[in-house]
Amino acid sequence: MFWSCLYPIALLGLLTTSTSAKPVPPPPSHINILQVDSALHSLFSYYNTTDGRFDTSASWWLTGNALTGVIEYTAKTGNPRYMPQILKTIEQQKKPLPWWPSGGGIFRADSTDDTGWYALAMLRMFDITRDTKYLQYAVLDAEYLQSFGSDKCGGGIIWDIPSRTYKNAISNELYLSLSAGLANRLEDKKQAQKWLDVATKQYSWFVKSGMINSQNLINDGLTDGCVNNAGDEWSYNQGVILGGLTELYKADKGKKEYLDLAQKIADAVIASSSFNSASGVLVDKCEAPGTCNTDEDAFKGIFVRNLAKLDQVVPGGKYARYIQKQALAAYGSARNGTDFYGVQWTGPVGQANVGTQGSAVSLLVAAL
Repeated sequence: MFWSCLYPIALLGLLTTSTSAKPVPPPPSHINILQVDSALHSLFSYYNTTDGRFDTSASWWLTGNALTGVIEYTAKTGNPRYMPQILKTIEQQKKPLPWWPSGGGIFRADSTDDTGWYALAMLRMFDITRDTKYLQYAVLDAEYLQSFGSDKCGGGIIWDIPSRTYKNAISNELYLSLSAGLANRLEDKKQAQKWLDVATKQYSWFVKSGMINSQNLINDGLTDGCVNNAGDEWSYNQGVILGGLTELYKADKGKKEYLDLAQKIADAVIASSSFNSASGVLVDKCEAPGTCNTDEDAFKGIFVRNLAKLDQVVPGGKYARYIQKQALAAYGSARNGTDFYGVQWTGPVGQANVGTQGSAVSLLVAAL
């Protein structure tokens, strides 16, 4: 009787000791390839093997953004495991778009920013394959964007093609990045100079346009009266310009002014309480009220992807620690048990979608 009473107590003690003796794995100090691979695996759960899109029901540009993330992974790791899907996406999505057949395909869409996302992906595709057809696609896209330039507001390109309206930040940043990227890659010196001239003209106009505000942050665009519209400051508007200025720095004899402006913008974001939580984790304004849509869910990964490009040319790896901090925060607080990520890198995990997952992949690849 005595032993029968003690047995459950002894067993409980053994179980408690056994459980508490298991070491708790420490949080990672650096993002590694296994963590990136897991996030990519989850991203591909959205992949449509028929049309090559990442979630056919989502905005078309989000496939271009996810595609860029996968290409960046391929470039950084040298691992071609996703090349069949990359090629499938390009082959299917370069066809004339059902909702904009007049574009004639090759990613020429009904808004200039949509075209720009795919065009930048083609530059990176050229980088990893050296196949000039991708460069040719990018040239066609750049010429398409160029055709929507106008003298209103002193220059720049419009955003919405059907209405021929709105000069916004993102379209013009993408155009700057694309033209500077072509200048860096085209072997024909005359053509390279042509696109460098376009890029420098675009840069000068953008700086004078007023879209960069007194805090060195970029608002959404210009009013019909050609002044800063005081529209939302989104992280991706602060990011794409960093990639564009980095490309221009490389193309235009390493002029310091490009890196100076890029660092002013990057530093302004990092110092801004609007863009960072109390613990220094990147946020967009839609997160706190829970109003982010799938497009906005993708924005932060674009910022970090371009910040990493700037970090490669700034002495001393100035932004590497910030990038790593964002990745570790997202891995620790925004990821569920199957490696899907929510929009809030501060946590809680929330609902994942192709925007949040594409953003996470870009973040993690940048931190590798």
